[in-house]
Amino acid sequence: MIDIYYLDDEPVLCFIFKESFTTKEIKITTFTSAAEAVAACKDKPPKAIFIDMRLEDTTGDKVAEQLNDNIKKYLVTGDMINASNYPFLDVLSKPFDMAYIKTILDDLNIE
Repeated sequence: MIDIYYLDDEPVLCFIFKESFTTKEIKITTFTSAAEAVAACKDKPPKAIFIDMRLEDTTGDKVAEQLNDNIKKYLVTGDMINASNYPFLDVLSKPFDMAYIKTILDDLNIE
């Protein structure tokens, strides 16, 4: 089983992500607090984390900078233009492209 984290300050999006992508092979843990997500990543690093760009008290790129380089990082944003300079593996738009995210998760599960 692989651990995947999802950070978004909108609880309903956390619920949708977890319900949509949890499988027997993939455990999704969600966070609405950047500080809690960063602490969890340090305590038990996931295989990957999906991070919302605009969080209540910070930005997704600032969160990503605090995380271990071994964690694969994906940016999730509702913005039309990606203002981040952080080298995320990919930038995903809201609303979610469910099929594309499933492809990413399937690939992570194969590695």
